[in-house]
Amino acid sequence: MELEPNVDWGLQGLTECIVLFESTETRKLVEERVDEFLKLVTSCDLFIQPLGHGDKYSAVPEFEFDIHSLEVKVSVGFPWGVWMQVLERRRPDWLLNPCDNDRLNQRVVNEILKTKQGLEGVSSISERDRCHWIWCMLSCTAQDTIDASISEAEWRGSGRDEIRSSLVVSIFRVLDEEIAFWKQELDTARQRQSLANRSS
Repeated sequence: MELEPNVDWGLQGLTECIVLFESTETRKLVEERVDEFLKLVTSCDLFIQPLGHGDKYSAVPEFEFDIHSLEVKVSVGFPWGVWMQVLERRRPDWLLNPCDNDRLNQRVVNEILKTKQGLEGVSSISERDRCHWIWCMLSCTAQDTIDASISEAEWRGSGRDEIRSSLVVSIFRVLDEEIAFWKQELDTARQRQSLANRSS
C-alpha cells in the first residue's frame, strides 16, 4: 500500500491523515466507489478466480480501489474450485426444468430436452446420476450458456448484495489497519518530540 502524494510524516501530517480516513465522508466515499465499480457488473464471473491462476482451492480475485490516493487492495469472491461446487449444486434445477428458466435461449432448452429424451429408455442410469449424464452429453456451448445463466441468476439474487458487503467490509478493514498504524506512528513521533524537548 502506498500513500500518494507523500505527506509530511510529522505530527500534523499524521493527525490530518487519521482525521481524514476516520471521517464519515471517507466511509461514504468507500461505498460510492464500490457502487460505481459494481454498476456494470451483471454476474459473479468477475469475482471467480480463473482456473490456472493461483491455487484454485484458496486463491480469490483481488481488486484495487483508490481512497484519497491510498491504493487499497482487497480479495473478494470465490476460488475457482469453490465456484465450480456452486454451479454443480445449481445445475440439476436447470437441467430438470429447462422450460422454467427464461434466461436460457430456446436452442439450449431444445438441446437439454432432446438429451433427456434420449436417456429416458436407459434403465441402467439411476435418477441420481441422470443429471450428470445429461450434463456430460450437452455441447460445450450449451454448458457454457447454462453456467453463465446460473452465474447471472446468482448475481441477481443475493450475490450482488453479498459481494458489495464483502468489498465494503474488506476496504474498511484495510483502512482501519492503516489508521491503527498511523496512530502508532503518531504516538512514536510524539514520544520522540517529547524526549527531544526534554534534552534541549
